[in-house]
Amino acid sequence: MRNGVVRYILELLEMGHTVQLGQLGAFTHEHEPAHYNTSHTHVHPPASHLLFDGSVSADDATLTRYIHYRSGLSVVDAARHIEEFVGEILKELDRSSYVRIEHF
Repeated sequence: MRNGVVRYILELLEMGHTVQLGQLGAFTHEHEPAHYNTSHTHVHPPASHLLFDGSVSADDATLTRYIHYRSGLSVVDAARHIEEFVGEILKELDRSSYVRIEHF
């Protein structure tokens, strides 16, 4: 279900939501509009950035509700999948200083 959780996180981010993951932190999608740099006479295209804030320790249940809505899983099962996902990430962080999450 790890890839499934990632897919739902990405869907929420694309819709402009911040996704909070309890013990892990929060992901936010930031959009930077196109802009003109007058000193270098360049036009910079729009850009998107995925931001992570590890200081957020709360879970607002947005992801849980979204997985429940999209997949038909019960809220309890959706929360369990998220808990397993976060647990896997935290275990990887215990072994390494970073974690690569595919599709991010």
